[in-house]
Amino acid sequence: TMGKKRRRMGKKRLRMNKKVRTYCNLLFPAIVVIMLVISCKPGVPNEYIQPDEMEAILYDYHFSQALAYRNMDDGNRIQDLQTPMYKRNLYYQAVLKKHGVTEAEFDSSLVYYYSHSEDLYKIYKRVSERMEKTAIGVGAKASDIDKYSQLNENGCLLYTF
Repeated sequence: TMGKKRRRMGKKRLRMNKKVRTYCNLLFPAIVVIMLVISCKPGVPNEYIQPDEMEAILYDYHFSQALAYRNMDDGNRIQDLQTPMYKRNLYYQAVLKKHGVTEAEFDSSLVYYYSHSEDLYKIYKRVSERMEKTAIGVGAKASDIDKYSQLNENGCLLYTF
């Protein structure tokens, strides 16, 4: 009886091993396909500035450009190192340095985003939201912010005065 039991157990193990192998044969390709689908998710190539960092750079860039124009002269006098163009460039270089990005990296990333306008639109939407929060944080009213600029249904900036 012990011999018969062992033979039955051996056959049972073989049937079990076949089931496990069948499941593994089905499961392994499914896992591989899932991994390929997840890993092939389109994104910004690594050689370009990634969206979150690009958002931070553009926020700082636009903020710095506003500062450069803030106390602009009427343009009739040239004030050596205080000209608006000098200030704009100085602030631009400071933003790039702050984020550890070269001008070439920033420019090539902008070219990439210009050709992927959906990504650039999303980035600028977040930049705009951050600017609005900053403005409200320093005392601007939401109605004042909305009064000066809006996006239409095509994503174009409309100025209303």
